[in-house]
Amino acid sequence: MRQQKLNKSLSVPLYVQLKELILGDIQNGTLTAGDMIPTEHELMEAYGVSRNVVRQAIGELVDGGYLIRKKAKGTFVSIPSANLEKMSTLELFRESALRVGAIPTTKVLSMEVLDADGETAARLEVSEGTRIIRIVRLHYSNEEPVSLSEAVLPYARCSFVLGHRLQTDSLHRVLSQRYDTRIYRSVRKIEARLAKDKEVELLGVKHDSVMHCMIRKSYNRMNAIVEATIAVYRGDFELSFETVQNP
Repeated sequence: MRQQKLNKSLSVPLYVQLKELILGDIQNGTLTAGDMIPTEHELMEAYGVSRNVVRQAIGELVDGGYLIRKKAKGTFVSIPSANLEKMSTLELFRESALRVGAIPTTKVLSMEVLDADGETAARLEVSEGTRIIRIVRLHYSNEEPVSLSEAVLPYARCSFVLGHRLQTDSLHRVLSQRYDTRIYRSVRKIEARLAKDKEVELLGVKHDSVMHCMIRKSYNRMNAIVEATIAVYRGDFELSFETVQNP
C-alpha cells in the first residue's frame, strides 16, 4: 500500500480518508484480488490513527464487497464479480477523483419523495404522477465542490434507499443489495454546455463556464430503469473512466 499521509486538518473523517486510500490502491492495481492487506496494528502504525478508525474504514470496504475477512488469516482483497466491475465504472466522480489522488466526499442537499412531472416521468419511462425519489447531491474533491448531481428513482422499487446515508454510501452500492435494483447495464451520454445559475452558486464557477454534463440511465436484468441521473461537472475537473463490457 501507498505510504500516503492522512490529512488531519481536513474536515473529512480519518476513516473516510483511509477507506478511500485503500480503495484507490484496489482500483489502480496496487492491491489485487487475493492480496492480504496490512493488519489493524500495521495500519494504525503506518497512518497514525486509532483502532476504531481502522475498523470503521475496513468495515465499510468489507460491506461494500471490496474486502473479505478470513477467520484466523486476515483481511483480503475480494475477487471482483462482473457486477462489481461494472458498478465501479458507473461511479464516475469517485473514480475520476481517486485517479488523481484526491479524496472524494459527498453532501446530500435533498432527498424527497415526489409525484413525477412530465420531464421526470420521461427520464424514468413511467406515467406522469408516478411516485418517485429525487436525490440531489454535491460532490467534493479534497473539499472543493466539483460536481452537482440529481438522481431520480422509482419509489415503488427503490423506497429502501431512503434509509441509507448517501453522503457515505454509494448509491449504486445501495441499489446492488437487492436483485431487482441491481444495475445490469447503463446508457450514458456526456456533453458540454454552459453553467446554469444553480451550478454557478454551488460549484463556484462563472456564468460563461463550460461544464461537462453526464446523462445516465441504469437498468436491471429485467430491462427496467432503476435510476436516471444528470450530473454536471466543472470543466476543469478531469473525467476519466474505463468501459467494461457486459458479458
